[in-house]
Amino acid sequence: MRRTLIIFINIVIIGLILFFILRYADDRANESNRGSVASFEKMTMTTEQIIANYLQDEQHLCDIWANYVNGSADAGTPMTAEDAMSSNRSYRASLSQEYVRNEIEKGKGKQFDPKFADIMLSMIDEDKEYKMHDRFD
Repeated sequence: MRRTLIIFINIVIIGLILFFILRYADDRANESNRGSVASFEKMTMTTEQIIANYLQDEQHLCDIWANYVNGSADAGTPMTAEDAMSSNRSYRASLSQEYVRNEIEKGKGKQFDPKFADIMLSMIDEDKEYKMHDRFD
């Protein structure tokens, strides 16, 4: 009887040890999962914020460009593709007249209306001193 009692107590102790080990492992797994979910949510929110900021910046640039184009059109001097290529930009210096001419030639009938491209090409050919690029600087 005493031996049976000792075996029973040992089985109960082993069972309790296994119960606590499983409970501890389950708690750690849940904690790890919560951490992973929190990290994923944080990353998702950060990604959404980056995208929102990017789109907001793009919209701001589009608004600036539209105001610039509309403002120069209202003033009677709409900006042309040649003006855009030949004027100084914050990210680059003005392009050479030869480069601008080649770009208009390449885009003639594709990117640019052939009639307007011919007009621009004749204007470039007439502007031997390349004074048109100073118009928007």
